[in-house]
Amino acid sequence: MPEAAVRPDPSLGLLLLPKWLTARARAMANERGRGARFAVLAAIGTLFWAFIYTVLYKLLVYFRGVPDLGPFLAGKLLGIILVGFFNSIMFPSIFTLGIAELGPLTGEGSGLLIMAIVGGALIPVLFGALADMPAVGLHHAFILPAVCYLYIAYYGLSGSRPRVVQ
Repeated sequence: MPEAAVRPDPSLGLLLLPKWLTARARAMANERGRGARFAVLAAIGTLFWAFIYTVLYKLLVYFRGVPDLGPFLAGKLLGIILVGFFNSIMFPSIFTLGIAELGPLTGEGSGLLIMAIVGGALIPVLFGALADMPAVGLHHAFILPAVCYLYIAYYGLSGSRPRVVQ
């Protein structure tokens, strides 16, 4: 494959670009003090994530140096970290889609979504119970989170669209 035809992997910057552009557009609105507030929050966010990535980088470098198990363990650790990160940026989108166009029922809808967080806390318990069952085991227990992610994908693609009730 020619060198020019190789596409780079998406970086974190490209993945977060829409959020950044939205935040920048809101900061440029004609509200007094909004630009300064945006600058302060951007600086704090940048420092926070720079610290987090530095610590994670040092952890990954340390685990990579462990003989025999290091590269395998570093890859698993990075996977766990990335799953947590992408889950954290997924919830605001789900929440926004969930309360869109609810009108006067927005308060009740947001309350139900917050209560659903408790339902999400039950999934790890169910996963652990399934993994501990000899008939199911750890590998087959991963079907439960896969079903949850499939439902989230359905909700994001079509389930969040408001329907007209007649």
